[in-house]
Amino acid sequence: MALSVVLGLALAGVLTGAPPVSAERFAAAVTEKPCEELGDVLIGALASPDKELANRAEAVVGRCGKRVTKDLAKASEDPEAAPRAMPLLARVAPELARELLPTRLGAGDAKARATVRSALAHALDRAPDPATAWLQFATKSSTEAANFDATRTLLGHLKDAGSAGKMRLFAGLSGDDDARYLLLPGLAELATSGDEDARKKLNSFLKEAPEPWIRERAAALCANVVCEGLVAAVADSNPRVRATALASLRGGFNPTGRAALTPSALAKLATDDPFPFVQVGAVDLLASAGPSDAVDQALLAALGARSTRVRGTAAQAFATRFSSGIAETASASTRLRALVGDDNEDGSVRGAAASALGNACDHEAIGVLRRTAIDGALPLATEAQIEAAKAAALALGRFSDEGARKELAAIKDPNVRADLRQAAGMAVAATPVCR
Repeated sequence: MALSVVLGLALAGVLTGAPPVSAERFAAAVTEKPCEELGDVLIGALASPDKELANRAEAVVGRCGKRVTKDLAKASEDPEAAPRAMPLLARVAPELARELLPTRLGAGDAKARATVRSALAHALDRAPDPATAWLQFATKSSTEAANFDATRTLLGHLKDAGSAGKMRLFAGLSGDDDARYLLLPGLAELATSGDEDARKKLNSFLKEAPEPWIRERAAALCANVVCEGLVAAVADSNPRVRATALASLRGGFNPTGRAALTPSALAKLATDDPFPFVQVGAVDLLASAGPSDAVDQALLAALGARSTRVRGTAAQAFATRFSSGIAETASASTRLRALVGDDNEDGSVRGAAASALGNACDHEAIGVLRRTAIDGALPLATEAQIEAAKAAALALGRFSDEGARKELAAIKDPNVRADLRQAAGMAVAATPVCR
C-alpha cells in the first residue's frame, strides 16, 4: 500500500480520535465480520482504556495478520490507539512500518516518541537485509526533532548504519546537554566495535564536558571502553563523577588506569573524601586488587574511616581477600578482633569483621566470636547484637573448637530470634576447615 494512500486514510478517519467501542460491540463485529471489515471497531478497541478489551483486540490482530494492515496504519495515527497499533504494525507489516513510521519520529510526548522508535527499530530488524535497511534509514534526513529521534533509533545498530550512522551520531552530539546525555551510549557502542574516533570523543567528554552529569555518564560508559581520563576523573570536582570513575576502573578494560592509582592514593580517597559513596568506591577498588601489603595497609586505614558503610565495606573486603588467600592475616586480625568486640560499633561492621576472621582462620579470635554469638542470644539483645551474633556463629562453624560448638548447640531457646538459631545450627553442622 502506498504511503500517500495510508496517510489519506488516516487523515480522513482518525486524527480526531477513534470512536468508543464497547466489549459487546467488538465481540459482535469480530463474530460477524471478516478481518478486512473490522475498521473503526478494531481501532476503537485498540484505543480503549479497558485493558481487557485492548488485549482482545491485539489477539484479533495476531489472528488476522496482514488482513488488518489498513486498520493498523490508521490506528497508528490515533493518539490513543497508536501505542498498541505501532508495534503491531511493525510485526504484521514491517515493510509498511518502515515506510510509515519514520514520518512519525519527533512528534508527541516522550512516551509516544519512544513507542515510535521501538516499533521502527523492530520493523527495520525484520527487513530481508537488516544491515541495508539500517544503512538506508541512516541516510534519510528530516526535521531537527525527527533527526534526533532517528539518531536515537540507530543506537544499538550504529555498526550496521556505517559512516552515515556515525556522521548522524556525531552531529547529534553537538546539540544541547540533554541530547549529548542520551546519545553518549552510541559513542561507547562505536568504541567497543573498534572505532578510534568514537573512543577518543568519549574520552574527551569525560575530561572536558562542563556538565557533571555528562562527565558521569561518560565515566560509566568507560567501564567497557579504554578511557585514559578515568584516572583524572577520580579527582573530579563532582563526587558522583569520582565514584563512577572508580567503579569503571574495577572493570577489565582499563588495567593501566587501575595500576596508576596507588594504594596510598586510594586509601586517602577511602578515608578523606567527604562523600561515603566515593569512599566505598575506593575500598571496592582496593578489595579487587591482587596480593599486596600496601593494599592491605590501605584497607586497614579504611577500617578507621568515619563512615559506617566504609568500615563495613573494608571489613568485607578483608573477608573476600582472606577467602581467596590474597591478604596477609596477621596485620589485619588484631584490628578486626577489636571491631568484633566493640559493643559500640555498628552491627553490620562487627558482622563483616567476624566473617573476615572466620575466613582468616584466626584462632585467636575464637574467644571474641564466642562472646559475640552468645550476646546475641541474651533476652535483651539489640538488633545490632543479633546481626553481629549471626555472623560470629557462622564464623565459629569454620573452627573445630568443641567449647564453641557446645555453646552454639545450646542456642535453642524459642525466645531467641529464629535467624540466629538457624545460624547457630548451621555452624554446628558445618565441617571445620580451620585446623
